[in-house]
Amino acid sequence: MKNILIITGEPSGDLHGGKLVQALLNKDKGLKIFAVGGEAIQAAGGHLIYDNESLGVVGLFEVLRHLKEIKKAFKAVDALLETGSIHHLILVDYPDFNLRVARRAKKKGIPISYYISPQIWAWRYKRIHLIKKLIDRMFVILPFEEAIYQKEKVPVEFVGHPLIEEISPSYSKEALSKKFGLNPMKPVIGVCPGSRKSELTRLLPVMLEAAMKIKKELPEAQFILPVAPTFTGEDISTRLGSFSREVLAIKGDSSEVMAVCDILMVASGTATLQAAILGIPMVIVYRVSPLTYWIGKLLLKIEMIGLVNIISGAKMIPELIQDEATPENIASTALGILNNPEKMKEIKRQLFLVKEKLTDRKASERTAESILKMVYP
Repeated sequence: MKNILIITGEPSGDLHGGKLVQALLNKDKGLKIFAVGGEAIQAAGGHLIYDNESLGVVGLFEVLRHLKEIKKAFKAVDALLETGSIHHLILVDYPDFNLRVARRAKKKGIPISYYISPQIWAWRYKRIHLIKKLIDRMFVILPFEEAIYQKEKVPVEFVGHPLIEEISPSYSKEALSKKFGLNPMKPVIGVCPGSRKSELTRLLPVMLEAAMKIKKELPEAQFILPVAPTFTGEDISTRLGSFSREVLAIKGDSSEVMAVCDILMVASGTATLQAAILGIPMVIVYRVSPLTYWIGKLLLKIEMIGLVNIISGAKMIPELIQDEATPENIASTALGILNNPEKMKEIKRQLFLVKEKLTDRKASERTAESILKMVYP
């Protein structure tokens, strides 16, 4: 029996990690997989040594506030590595934590795979030299990342994006409207503040205010909010308050919720690619603490923050960042797209091209096959 440890630090990592764990166990039922993860990895058959619920935070001060939990998680990982029972380590994104773990594992001679690269192309590029020293193989999910690692002579494989295999190729808007109790003849607008508590705090209030401004201009508008696995229905209903009469909160498959929408107000991140795969136009919204934003501006090496825009190479989707992310701007931008059929059509065409770049490869299957070749050389 071989023992594998997989480490994820946030909900999207847990989701993708869960698919990878499932693929690994399908191919080798004799594996035992330990994890820092959440519900998805546990449901797939992973044994949690630490729940990552408190680890997925954005921003410098948010990290400082969760430092105690991060240290506890590291101790749990370190204790397992000390037993000498782990034959392979899989890291999923979450670089500050994972590269520290990689140092420990490397000293113990444990082979290390990295699935879903840190965004070195956006900031802290020099990390690639540390990755070259510590990581045996990178499995990247964005098409342009492979060339970056190849240039630095880091073993790398582009496996495609895991969202492609997680999202149904076709949804019926009429069937989904019926399922959610919506009128398919009236516009549906998605309120997607993200899966982290810090995002919920900073983005949901402005999105809700934007929704009400849209409602004034477009009285027939309907609003729906996908509840991330990290939140309970009570978490959302408490924050919605009086808005709960206008905004339908749905816990479950976020792709179904997005697919029923005509346009989304969406937090910058993986959700923008989810929307791209579904072909749903969107307005990207991003807000962090003022100091985190100021430091980020100094460090970032890219002009766009939306993954969907970065992959397309052009700002085809509007990005409202920090002070620009006001209810007025979000509402007017969303309405400007929603009320312009030609613009809607062109955005959908561009989104289709982004989806094609992500490829239809089964990322989890390909990654699992390659990792098993490393586990059983």
